[in-house]
This record gives sequence, structure tokens and C-alpha cells, in this order.
Amino acid sequence: MNSQKGFGLIGILIAVAVIAALAGGGLYWKETQKQKIFLQSGNDALQKAEELKTKIEQQNRQAVSETAAATSTQTSTNKVDTSKNLAPNGIDGWKTYRNEQYGFEVQYPADWSFDSDFDHNYGRVPKANEYPEYAGETRNLFQLHKDGPSQSSALDVEDLAFVQFKITGLDGIVEKWKTKSDLQQSLATLTPEQWVIFESSGMVSDKIIDNSVSINQFIGNVKTAYNNSNFKIPWGEMGGAYRILPSGRVMLINWERSNLDNDNDFSFQKYFLEILSTFKIIK
Repeated sequence: MNSQKGFGLIGILIAVAVIAALAGGGLYWKETQKQKIFLQSGNDALQKAEELKTKIEQQNRQAVSETAAATSTQTSTNKVDTSKNLAPNGIDGWKTYRNEQYGFEVQYPADWSFDSDFDHNYGRVPKANEYPEYAGETRNLFQLHKDGPSQSSALDVEDLAFVQFKITGLDGIVEKWKTKSDLQQSLATLTPEQWVIFESSGMVSDKIIDNSVSINQFIGNVKTAYNNSNFKIPWGEMGGAYRILPSGRVMLINWERSNLDNDNDFSFQKYFLEILSTFKIIK
């Protein structure tokens, strides 16, 4: 698990996409024989980011006028049904993570790996070999990981899923490390809306579907990617959702799925939305 921290096929794409968009440079990444993905230039990424930001803001306004327990989201190409009841009494068989410091709890599947082993770096730039706990005031809390049936080793990234939990400082600003041209790291700041945009951007495939998410006061977006040989089963998913907490902090939960062999059933509807539905504020 430690060798996979935050990395996976789609995790790498997200990391590079953020750097590309923030630095304004064009990057290109070529996948294995099955897929080809290119990361767009900074200008293209920012243009798409603005378009997606508008969609998210519209969804925010819609969410305010609807009840949290009866919400559905619609894009031009796909509808994500989140009108089901939330999980007020929890999901049978799932484990519960409870955080008294930040005042929340959330459930996750019992057969998913849990990892909160980060390198403590509060107040300093992380070293090259570290997986940092902090980026400014934004803190990595933990991540969940599940291997699919075709995942043969820690270095294989064809069949897996990740869920990562972060929380901002009291100002609600998302901070991320970015690598400059001289390979030094510096902090970049994003709004929660911009964070969602970057988490769900950065790859192009034969077919991409945007899935807006609005459930249990979380707002976000997940992209599903398909290729020409199979327009029914996605080979990858990436995205995230955020929720503003009473303290002013923002909970950030991102989702990554790789399904290059079409062997796993780790759809975001089955796991990501279910996890979001169990999130609770505690006193």
C-alpha cells in the first residue's frame, strides 16, 4: 500500500494536470497500448475549467433550493441519480472513521484498505521522497484503496480505486504543492470549485461523460472515460466533491478509478456516492 500512496494511473494524471494548468505549460502523457491520453495546454485547461466552474455554480444554486435527500443531477449526456435516501443509520458491514478534532465521521467499505501514514511536514516544504501530510493549512487525513481482480502487483495500475480525504484550514482555501521549472516546490491556492475542476480534468479519451454530483451537501464532478471498443464500461473515472463544514473548513474527497481490463465494478455510483452519503457532522 505504501508504494501506491496517492499514485495510480489516474492519480498521476491528476497530479500532472494540476501542474500543467497552474504552470500554463502543455504536457503529454502516453498510456499503454490500450489507451492514449493527452494533457491539454494550460490555456485549454483553464478554458474548460471556467466552463465547468459555471456548471458547478449552477448546481450549487440548484442544491440550495432542493432537499438534500431528494436531489438528482443532470448533464448534457448523463444523469446521476442521487435522490435515494442518505444513510442516517449507517451501512451494515462498513467501518466508521470518526474525527473529533474536525467534528465529523464517515463510513467506508470494510474490505477497502485504510492508510493515514503521511510524512509530517507542517510549516515546511516536503522533501522529494516524502508523501506530505500538509500543503500549507490543507491537510491529508487518510486514503482508501481497493485492488480489483486484475491488479497483480503494487506497481500495476490497471485495476484499482482510490478515495482520498483532505481538509482545508479555517479560511476554506485549498492549498496544493506545485513544482516550478527549477524543480522547487511552492504552494498554489485554489477555491473549492477550482479544486473540483482540476480533480476532474486532465484527460481526454474517445468518449468522456461529465457527471455532476450533489448529495448530502457535497458538490462535485466525476468524469468517466470510455474508448471506441467499449462505450458501455468506463476504463477510468476521476473527480472529487467538497462540503463546507460549520467551522469554515472545507472537506475535500476525491475519487480515482482505473479499469483498463474491464474487470472491476468500482463505479463511483456504487462507492463514491455511497461514502459521501454516510458523512455526518458530530458535536
